[in-house]
Amino acid sequence: MVRTTWATRNPAALLSGKLQTMKRILAGAGLFWGLALVVSAQGDAGEAPGDRMDPEFAPDELEDGALSFAALDAARRLLAEGDVEGASAALKGAFEAAGRTRAVMALADAVGWQNLEFQLRAPAESRAAAVLPLPEGDRLYLQARASPDAARFRDADAKTPQGHLAARRALATIAADEGRWDEARAAFEAILRTAPNDAETRARFAFAAYYRRDLDLALDQFGAALDADPRCAEAWYGTGAVWLGRGLFESAGKALRRAVALDPIHWKAREALVQALAGEGKLAEADGLRARLRELARKLPRIPDRITVAVLPREGGAVVVRESLRDGVPWVFRMETFDQARPGGTPIKTMELRRDGTAFAWGEAAEDGSFRAMKPVAALPDLGQVLEEAK
Repeated sequence: MVRTTWATRNPAALLSGKLQTMKRILAGAGLFWGLALVVSAQGDAGEAPGDRMDPEFAPDELEDGALSFAALDAARRLLAEGDVEGASAALKGAFEAAGRTRAVMALADAVGWQNLEFQLRAPAESRAAAVLPLPEGDRLYLQARASPDAARFRDADAKTPQGHLAARRALATIAADEGRWDEARAAFEAILRTAPNDAETRARFAFAAYYRRDLDLALDQFGAALDADPRCAEAWYGTGAVWLGRGLFESAGKALRRAVALDPIHWKAREALVQALAGEGKLAEADGLRARLRELARKLPRIPDRITVAVLPREGGAVVVRESLRDGVPWVFRMETFDQARPGGTPIKTMELRRDGTAFAWGEAAEDGSFRAMKPVAALPDLGQVLEEAK
């Protein structure tokens, strides 16, 4: 399958001077607990920041046909605009076209279509592995993605003559998630010895290192991922999250806008961008993104029912400000105060804004879920007022 060619300018060059600077800033400073990737919980009236394709990433030429990268990219943008019907029609057209072709689909394209499918139906209901034209190892890999299990990924690897890189990457990620860091690191490094330019592996490796607080390794791998592929949305997201965690909101915003431009249905990147904009004081833009996410959450179950809109440092801890996206959540805003001295990562105090008839009230929420109203509010406060309350 002919791959799309992209503009040759490499925007990852913006990292060239900043990477070492960031390392110096982070070294010895101690990354604040949860400050950067607290966004990992998983549009606006006009146009949300990042909804347009960044011109630096605009393709030089696009393929025709329902299975092309152009069709996938268009379908993702329809979904990002809330056009579920249009995105569903594109997915149906791709699956029908798959039944007519004799060509073997590239795994990256198949994963892209499956990711779109995951937004529209439960992963367990995924049909991508059954209908897309794939080699046996890739088909087994897509099956494993729909129902993640280490044994399934090992099966995909075993049934691929030269080994299955993506399945091995998934196994390394599972090892990292389960706390088997030495095993995970060895697995990531083994993959990169044979595929040093695999950007996704480097991005996964970077996230694993980040959660281990190995910031030098994380930044090295995010930078290497973007050198290998400046279109790697995950690497832009990770880079933005690291900068966000150090309060470098402008740099974070630039990286996160690129992540959203490349993958408009990357909801975590959009959530992190809200935080970066709030940190910069660009509350009108942040409001646009929040409004778009609330609108989309009504249509797309994969969008979380709550997001983090800000993380405000305080002496010895932080205040995490969250917002609900769906009516089923009992609160509208929630402020959780964390203290590093308290083990277990549980907040020492939780304040919530809840509806009280036609008005609202701030109050304290107990661990058992009970709520004690303390401060009535006549109208729903805007984000700026909420952040002031959190301070």
